[in-house]
Amino acid sequence: MFQFFKRVKTVVSSELNSMLDKAEDPVKMLDQFMRDMESDIREVESAVAKQIANEKMLKRKTDDAQSLVEKRQAQAEKAIEAGNEDLARRALEDKNEQEAQANTLRESWERAKRDADQLREKLDEMKKEYQQMQLKKDSLKARAESAKTRTKMNRTMSSIGNDASKQGFE
Repeated sequence: MFQFFKRVKTVVSSELNSMLDKAEDPVKMLDQFMRDMESDIREVESAVAKQIANEKMLKRKTDDAQSLVEKRQAQAEKAIEAGNEDLARRALEDKNEQEAQANTLRESWERAKRDADQLREKLDEMKKEYQQMQLKKDSLKARAESAKTRTKMNRTMSSIGNDASKQGFE
């Protein structure tokens, strides 16, 4: 009984595979692969754009924080010149806090810049690969059409020798 079901499974499986092989058009599959890759490229482009925007925002915040550090340093120097040590001390304390924040932002910006650069490189690689695949696809399409034409010609040529109308004419 088990053998029977195993054989039925094998027959059904082979028939389904045969149907899939007939339905599987290599040119259509290539077109689908290309569409999938285009979609992937669009997703990566979107990710790159978001990462670049994040990088620019962090750069702006880093620059603003560094500007504030320099401003507090100048305020401390002016307060010392004016003889106001208390104001100078507060300005220096705030400067130290701003400097720590500026350093943290700078590290975040540098990391974001590295990530954006890596994403740009990957996007460039994907686009180059897509172009190469486009060329290969065109070549494969031409080969597939040529193979179809040769097959059709071979069928036609082989049927000419067995043609009943030719035999009747002779």
